[in-house]
Amino acid sequence: MFDYDAGMRIEASIRLIGDSLDVAALTRVLGRQPDLARDKGASYLVGRTGRFAVQPTGVWLIRSPLDSAFPISDHTDWCLAQLESLPLDELPKYGVEKIDVFYGVFDDSGNCGFALTPEQMRRFAACGATAGFDVYPHEERP
Repeated sequence: MFDYDAGMRIEASIRLIGDSLDVAALTRVLGRQPDLARDKGASYLVGRTGRFAVQPTGVWLIRSPLDSAFPISDHTDWCLAQLESLPLDELPKYGVEKIDVFYGVFDDSGNCGFALTPEQMRRFAACGATAGFDVYPHEERP
């Protein structure tokens, strides 16, 4: 299946989100450290800007460890396998209101495309998760 352009880079993360998210309890229950976790209202430094922002909602995030040159299907399968291993029915107890896989798509070629398979979309639905995409055309990487 052709699902990526050679000039495209992918970053993918699983995000567990909620206003009353209990980051510490969620980390304990899931038995792994997140790559990023913030409580709603937490202040954090925005990149290298020197400015601070306030976290609008709680977030617990793990990033795909795959190289960004791997196709979107590989990142998706890794993320879905992680989601399917979680105690999905238990997550609302810890303030999880939304589950998603969020992609950063960076295009260096000027023209690219990608697709999720019907099986991947079925797996997203079974997990109650959405897929979100931020697409950055050539030279617009944040």
